[in-house]
Amino acid sequence: MRWVMLGGFLIVLAFSFQGSRGIWEPDEGYYAEPAKSMISTGDWIVPQNNLRPFIEKPPIVFWGIVAGIKFLGCNEWGVRFANAVWFILTALTVAGLAKSFWDDKTAILSAVVYSTSLFPYAASNIVTPDTPLAFWGTATLACFWKSLHASDRRRSAIWTILMGAALGFGVLSKGPAMLVISLPIPIYLLFTRKIREFCLTPDFFISILLFLGIGSSWYIAIASNIPGAFSYMWDNQISGRFLSEKYSRNPGPLAPFYVYLPTILLGTLPWSAVWYPQASGMWREHGGLRGILNRQMREPNLFLFTWLAFPFMVFCISSSRLPLYLLPLFAPLSIITARCWLVWRPTWFEGHRLRVVIPAVICWSFLIIGLREAVALFPTGKDSRAIWRSMEGRLPRSRHEIVVVNHHRHGLGFYSDENVERVTSSTHPYPTFYMPDRLEEEIHELPTCSHYHVFLTKDKDADMLRSTLRDRKADFEESEIVEKYHLFVVSPAPAEDWVVRLAVLGGLGDGESEEVLIGSALNQVDETRPLDGILLLDGQQAGHDWKTDIPKDFLKPYDALIRNGVEFFSVLGASQKGGMLERFELPGPVLNMTGRKYYSEVFGDDLVECYFLDSSDLGSGSSQVKWLKQSLRSSKARWKIVAMQAQLDTLPQTEQADGLPISKTLEVILIKNKVRLVLIGDGKPYQRLKPKNGITCFNSGSLEESEAGQLTDPATIAMESPLKVSLILQFNDEGCQFKAIDGLERTIDEGAIPIPVDLALLPADSNNRGENSTVY
Repeated sequence: MRWVMLGGFLIVLAFSFQGSRGIWEPDEGYYAEPAKSMISTGDWIVPQNNLRPFIEKPPIVFWGIVAGIKFLGCNEWGVRFANAVWFILTALTVAGLAKSFWDDKTAILSAVVYSTSLFPYAASNIVTPDTPLAFWGTATLACFWKSLHASDRRRSAIWTILMGAALGFGVLSKGPAMLVISLPIPIYLLFTRKIREFCLTPDFFISILLFLGIGSSWYIAIASNIPGAFSYMWDNQISGRFLSEKYSRNPGPLAPFYVYLPTILLGTLPWSAVWYPQASGMWREHGGLRGILNRQMREPNLFLFTWLAFPFMVFCISSSRLPLYLLPLFAPLSIITARCWLVWRPTWFEGHRLRVVIPAVICWSFLIIGLREAVALFPTGKDSRAIWRSMEGRLPRSRHEIVVVNHHRHGLGFYSDENVERVTSSTHPYPTFYMPDRLEEEIHELPTCSHYHVFLTKDKDADMLRSTLRDRKADFEESEIVEKYHLFVVSPAPAEDWVVRLAVLGGLGDGESEEVLIGSALNQVDETRPLDGILLLDGQQAGHDWKTDIPKDFLKPYDALIRNGVEFFSVLGASQKGGMLERFELPGPVLNMTGRKYYSEVFGDDLVECYFLDSSDLGSGSSQVKWLKQSLRSSKARWKIVAMQAQLDTLPQTEQADGLPISKTLEVILIKNKVRLVLIGDGKPYQRLKPKNGITCFNSGSLEESEAGQLTDPATIAMESPLKVSLILQFNDEGCQFKAIDGLERTIDEGAIPIPVDLALLPADSNNRGENSTVY
């Protein structure tokens, strides 16, 4: 009955008013928005922030938020649901461990102490990786203790194996910090002289393998998917945190005194009211440090001491210090505090437990629950929900971009379903894998950007931003919203004629991390300067099933682009089988084929006309060849480009009526009709062929890396990347600028193709944009 009451008590504590408060910055927004991106992209390995890889923390905190959102909806309750569960599990684990040390009375009180102490209770309402780390750290130490004191060999092996699993999940919670929390294990074995007895067993070997397999799984996946990720995580989670001051987390020799001591002294209230005066008595009773470390000392006391003291010393020595780092140490602190109450209790406690202590615990619980609700009602600049409600009605109804200046507002993306970009004017911003853009770079985009920019800044930076916008002669409106935040809505630049921007992709992949990365990179391109279309060239789209493949492989990785109105255009490939086109096109014209096997699209007032060919139907007697010849001849576009899946020299060599193979026939047609670009997607890495007969040929780069012998053509200019590559083409009446980028927005290749003089002088008398199409 006691344990049932304890469980009910913990549930009430954990979930009361858990969703009342909005998402707070910086921590909760820092994790809620990337977790939400996992749902939208379907990528459970690489979370994203502003559609860029977010690898600052391992995935368990994000997976917990995702589970909560799936269970309770996309709201604050869903975001904090897992945090409350971790809190309950930690308190129960503390109780189970205390029971194995002493008895039920100590166990129940230890859980109550942990759950009602100020610091753990406050942490249960703020989403950070420290709460799941506290659980897995406590579970690891509990499994270790159980394995040493199991009643038989079989149970000892089970607990040892569970210890390895818990240790691995701890690493997935907050990386190498878990190794600091588990440091008491080897130290305790050393003090008790049980290293050989514990480690030279098959179950310990299995435990280590399980720890390595679970703990390294995400890091291996990230390192294999994102170049440079491993070296960044090494610096971010190990060398930079422990050995340098670059992260500016309270460095200096005095920091432990003003960061950690208040955390322990105040965070253990109200229970430390007995702990303070009795700690010195416990110290004297055991003869100081020498007595505590004596192997004859009772083992639970030695175990609790090593658990508390040695990780604390590491945290003090480290150059990076934050109060939440100590949260996993509140488990041993709670057991020690409970034991102090039961063994060295004050005289007034005797005989008054039911009449005084239990009502006091209930009153204190109501008080801290009420404080949680009071914090939710109290206005603060940390609440992104309040900021969003204040600015929502002031946003333009047409396409816009939200830009936060010099502070964190990731939670706005959670509420708005929009991408929120952070920019800085600092010369030394906080180091992240994707560094925030400079404010000057964002301002530089304004004269050429065709959508609104909405800048959000604090009062202290408003004068600087206002002056900068005026210097750039930007057209903007300013308003002040809650908590002295300022909103600057900058109007789009005047429309520019004679500019068309197209992106080229090899086609649909498997919808996993590489696909999500390139979709995010293209969205960043589109945010800077809108794309007129994206061309998919591997010809395999028709082989995908709409109900199962398309939502995962296409809709999720490119969701932001689709929502921004970017159109996709697809070709058919040489490997298509009967019936695939019908199955693919049945749901609707998402890829603008609308039942057409080959077709053309005009972009930008007859500036560009692109011809999408069906590589499976270019044989003898094909009506497609006749259509292509007629359409090219009648086209008024200054730029004529052809998109297809197969290279000309790989097409069937069936002779035509003129006696030439189809590849030669098409080549003659393209040359005579002044086609300047040919885009192919035949499953090779990105390649650019040297111009031949006035035609530049690009391979779209549907593969990340080349295989042996693929790049032997001396006419090939090829740039490889371990990630998927997209080609960006920008046309105007003077030429074509091209740039190939990979999923990390790195430039792989770039250059320019001038428009021939005879085409530059042609008139353009049509007034269509992406609407003129012909199909035979």
